[in-house]
Amino acid sequence: MSSLIDDFKNSFLKRDVLMKLILINAIIYVVSLLFSVTTLLLQVPNPFELFSSQYLMLPANVNELIIHPWTLITYMFLHAGIFHVLFNMLVLYWFGGIFQEYLGSQKFIYTYFLSGIFGGLFYVLCYNVFPYFSDTVNYSKALGASAAVMGIVFGAATLLPDFSVVLAIFGAIRLKYIAFFYLLIDLVGISGSNSGGHLAHIGGALFGFIYIKQLQQGNDWTKYPVKLVDYISGLFAPKKLKVAYKNPNHITVKKAAVSQEEVDKILDKISKDGYEKLTAKEKEILFKAGKQ
Repeated sequence: MSSLIDDFKNSFLKRDVLMKLILINAIIYVVSLLFSVTTLLLQVPNPFELFSSQYLMLPANVNELIIHPWTLITYMFLHAGIFHVLFNMLVLYWFGGIFQEYLGSQKFIYTYFLSGIFGGLFYVLCYNVFPYFSDTVNYSKALGASAAVMGIVFGAATLLPDFSVVLAIFGAIRLKYIAFFYLLIDLVGISGSNSGGHLAHIGGALFGFIYIKQLQQGNDWTKYPVKLVDYISGLFAPKKLKVAYKNPNHITVKKAAVSQEEVDKILDKISKDGYEKLTAKEKEILFKAGKQ
């Protein structure tokens, strides 16, 4: 068993951010499924379901959200069924791969979480503002990665609107049309039984769209959470003793950082002509920017 765990751990660590995210969602769903099957056979209450409902799902009630603020993150890792998690992870794999290839893993992961948080807040806001939800606001709770995934979908579609993907039966379809189709489904679904889910999707999509538009104008919203995480990590990092040694004959060569202006020009070129039109140097600049 220990060997199996070690093999899985090593395999997990070798994966990129996108695949790690998909694996984490899959593992959590499998754990919830095992609890469901076991408790069903034993005819006892499901502790995982009870705990998730009380402490992990995102409540529409503001007072409950204030007590459990972490649910803005944890709700993204819970799913209601096999098709729920399967559809979310497939869409994340397709669009996340495109997003990560062009903007790098750091922007991908922060956009994912910020889209999920914004989508969750949009869901809570709508449930507390519109009278239509007044009868259900006190017991409605959201779960699923859909809002975060929609942020990635609309981010990729905004960055590369004319980029085509091949879908079974339909053939090659541009990203902007796929994104519009998803949005249409969510708008129609607001009046259905899963109003909260569709509102969260719209909120996540809205963030993804605005984020890329701001990025194209030189405003990278992800730099603020990056700085916050770096600052918090620095508080807990062990202090290292620095030894200064000055060698007058030593010359230090610093690699020039990629400017946001260069990245914006390349992104504009991608939007107009496609990734394949980039020169080798432009692709290298984009790759370096994704790592900064």
